[in-house]
Amino acid sequence: MKKILGLILAGSLILSQGMIANAATREYIEDENNDTRATADKYNVYESNTYVYGTVNGYDDTDYFKLVATTSGEMDIDLYFDKASSDIDIDFYVYDSSEDILTKISNCDGSDNYRTNVDENDYVYVRVDYDGGNLAEPYELCFDMD
Repeated sequence: MKKILGLILAGSLILSQGMIANAATREYIEDENNDTRATADKYNVYESNTYVYGTVNGYDDTDYFKLVATTSGEMDIDLYFDKASSDIDIDFYVYDSSEDILTKISNCDGSDNYRTNVDENDYVYVRVDYDGGNLAEPYELCFDMD
């Protein structure tokens, strides 16, 4: 009985920290307030996929994520969302650790990707900028090290 209670408590703790338990991949729910680099959600980037599900909180919502490389190599960053409506306007930015812009993809198509070389413990910032439209489902940020 104590063992079962311990497992339930551990599972509850994981879920309360924003992580969705999944053996094959790491999955998280975006943690507001992450509207600036200083308040960016921070994630370690591993060789297996990590997914963060984000929501938009009204017109001109901006979400920042700090992605830290666990090994040296290529970091693959993908942004997915259901672009069923043509009026959805989301911009996708990636900045290096010096906060210089590496890429900006304006008016994303719902399946956008960026790859960059990083050293172990280096990081990039990802910015998802929602400018309008009807986004019915959360967007999905996926990243891993190749």
